[in-house]
Amino acid sequence: MVLNSDVDVEEDQTLNGENVAAAVIKAGNCRIGVVSVYFEGDMPIGPYLDRVRYVCSKLGTDKIILGGDVNAWSVWWGSERNDARGVDLCDFLDSEGLHILNEGNTPTFEV
Repeated sequence: MVLNSDVDVEEDQTLNGENVAAAVIKAGNCRIGVVSVYFEGDMPIGPYLDRVRYVCSKLGTDKIILGGDVNAWSVWWGSERNDARGVDLCDFLDSEGLHILNEGNTPTFEV
């Protein structure tokens, strides 16, 4: 929901799917891509990363905010250790020039 008439949201439904949703927020000359993801923990992470790379390439801006639940562990975001998914995700973030901004250690789900 956008309550400011100076801000516009541009959405391409062909980029959105079950695990990835994206839009571009526009205000004046500023364009920021916003991408939300959910990576299922029992599925390989590679296809998710390929999809995110594709979606980001179609947003028409290099200013991107990526958020989501990726079911991966990395010391980059507060985990006690790295797992293979975390390593793959960190490699992806590094290759795309994205940076981790949060420092969390509270899991989104506990059994």
